[in-house]
Amino acid sequence: MSRSRKTRTKYSERPEPRHIRRLRQARQEVAGEAARIIATEGQHNYHAAKKKAAERLGVSERLALPSNVEVKQALKTYQELYGGADHAENLSALRRTAIRAMGLLERFQPRLVGAVLD
Repeated sequence: MSRSRKTRTKYSERPEPRHIRRLRQARQEVAGEAARIIATEGQHNYHAAKKKAAERLGVSERLALPSNVEVKQALKTYQELYGGADHAENLSALRRTAIRAMGLLERFQPRLVGAVLD
């Protein structure tokens, strides 16, 4: 009788534990819902949008609140999916307007921020 030996694997090759996978999935869902809230409901505060999204999804905000970077990426994806060509045109128009406004306000050293910058 031969015994089969278990081969050792590197940590990176091991399957991800189920609870970690669920937590990551919950964070992605909260980020997506927060992005939708920001895009459609006019909420500009990322933290408030994340809390509202976690509440709507019934997820513990203590464990599953995504970072602002995750929400920003989800928002960009949402806008690309639902904004399409109109979104690109609007963004281009906003950028042109921002450049003109910044030229008029040059002595105040304005800075470009938000979606127009990205």
